[in-house]
Amino acid sequence: MHNKEKFHLSEDGYQFLLSQEKVRRKPFRDTNGFFTVGISHNGPEVNPLHTYTDEEIKMLFETDKKRIEEDVNKIFDPLFMNQNMFDACFSFAFDIGNISQTELGKLIQKNPYDDRIRETWAYAYTEGQKNKKLMARRLKELKLYYTDYDS
Repeated sequence: MHNKEKFHLSEDGYQFLLSQEKVRRKPFRDTNGFFTVGISHNGPEVNPLHTYTDEEIKMLFETDKKRIEEDVNKIFDPLFMNQNMFDACFSFAFDIGNISQTELGKLIQKNPYDDRIRETWAYAYTEGQKNKKLMARRLKELKLYYTDYDS
């Protein structure tokens, strides 16, 4: 049995993610009340009294990156999809925690060119209200997803 190729976040994808996320050295409480540091990393190991170094932030990101790549690879088909699609899916998953369990992830897994992907991806509501900041991020992710596909 042949294992499908695993994709990884590209340098361009990493730079895209950094353009969407704020890197923070000092932990803060996120909207869910969790202490968060670095590139949106939260967890019990985050010390709210510690100022994090670049190296510590990088190590935390590498842990998150591995988890998110595994999740995105669950829905990713390397025969029909490209690196930009992976990077866009990574950004989405990084923001919400996963993609494989979402309606969007299931659509992509069935057919990465399904017309419903655009509408589903662009859904950007928080507590029933359209979130303009989230909408802007989702539209950038969509543009990245369809780079090299749209003419």
